[in-house]
Amino acid sequence: MKTIFKIFCLALVLTLTWSVVIADSGGTLPPQSLQNPLKYNNVSELIEAIINIVVQIGVPVVAVMIIYSGFLFVSARGNEDKLTKAKQAFLWTIIGAAIVLGAFVISRAIRATIDQLQAPDYQPIVLTLADCHNYELVYNLNNEKNG
Repeated sequence: MKTIFKIFCLALVLTLTWSVVIADSGGTLPPQSLQNPLKYNNVSELIEAIINIVVQIGVPVVAVMIIYSGFLFVSARGNEDKLTKAKQAFLWTIIGAAIVLGAFVISRAIRATIDQLQAPDYQPIVLTLADCHNYELVYNLNNEKNG
């Protein structure tokens, strides 16, 4: 029973607070708009930013993993099991590097293709009434010569 009373009091306070806000705004709700929380205007810019962050984090990780696999090779000292582990570590490091750098290259290629496919900004052609009249005269003169 105490919980229901607390919920009722909270609802009453929130309702009264909202009533004051509506009364202060002249009986209408204040205008609200959504702001873009990201600094990117389209999806391709967002994806490119994400890929850039992945590359900035991935390249140092790849460098550290190459050093680690080199350490595994040195510490193997001819032990076949340790050499196999070192080879696997090096192989997966190279595969990871190829994925990170491949994603970067593919995103750049897609971005360049999209930029080429977008139409350049053309200036609109504005015709005045005089231009239309001159065109009509030229059209009539050409028809008289050909006819």
